[in-house]
Amino acid sequence: MPLLSVGIMSALPPDRAGLGSGLNSAAREIGSALGAAVMGTVLTGRFAGRGGGTAAGALAGGDAAARARAVETFVDAMAAGFAVVAVVVAVVGLSAAAGFRDRK
Repeated sequence: MPLLSVGIMSALPPDRAGLGSGLNSAAREIGSALGAAVMGTVLTGRFAGRGGGTAAGALAGGDAAARARAVETFVDAMAAGFAVVAVVVAVVGLSAAAGFRDRK
């Protein structure tokens, strides 16, 4: 992140430094919040859709096989969440790269 911040700030004229710094910070905060929200939504939906309620109960007091299934359900849900976030990041990155190419 420091290199990205330096790149952004060095590309701006000195009289726009405050604006650039503020926009950089706002974009980082919005991206973090949206990333956590998307990941949480996909994780919760996938976990609940695959028996997450019973999986949570198994973690609390079930036998070893039930705990293993609960952990596997959670790991599958996390993998789906990361896949969705990766696709979103790729789309945004490609659109940003296309925007930079058009400006030159």
